[in-house]
Amino acid sequence: MSTEYNESLLSRLKSLGLTDRSFKGFLPQPALAMMGMDVLVLPSRNEAFGLVLAEAMRCGIAVMGVNAGGVPEIIDDTQTGLLFEWGNTDQTGRSSRTFIQGACLKNDLARHGKEKADREFNSETPFSAIRKLVCRFELVPGTYKPESLVPHQLSFVIILSLLHGSL
Repeated sequence: MSTEYNESLLSRLKSLGLTDRSFKGFLPQPALAMMGMDVLVLPSRNEAFGLVLAEAMRCGIAVMGVNAGGVPEIIDDTQTGLLFEWGNTDQTGRSSRTFIQGACLKNDLARHGKEKADREFNSETPFSAIRKLVCRFELVPGTYKPESLVPHQLSFVIILSLLHGSL
């Protein structure tokens, strides 16, 4: 987080009388900070993906996010978390109360969210799928070993796949 941005946030907190709050900025291991959370809420108007949601879900934390952008691709509403409409404070409040008043529901959503995130948002899944795809394009017959493919080679594979209409 830039110094200017951090200062603007601190200034805003001061103007709201919330001087006991702070911002930690970039954390190299966000999962460590998340372990103390019961719920993670992502109220952004539009997130292309919302990586923080997938990270929280992998930690077994219940999540809420705006029903826009890439967030609905991550959260299956009422199954792996809760979605709410941006700017609808009544709905956001109801969703928040659902977590506060319903520990069983919160725990179920967190568990299902973790299962989905472990399955779909781990670092190996995309590489594994691309390795399988590469097997179909064995460039030099008999020489390709899918387990030897490394990430910097994947851009070539993706381009080749797009040219062949395989992705």
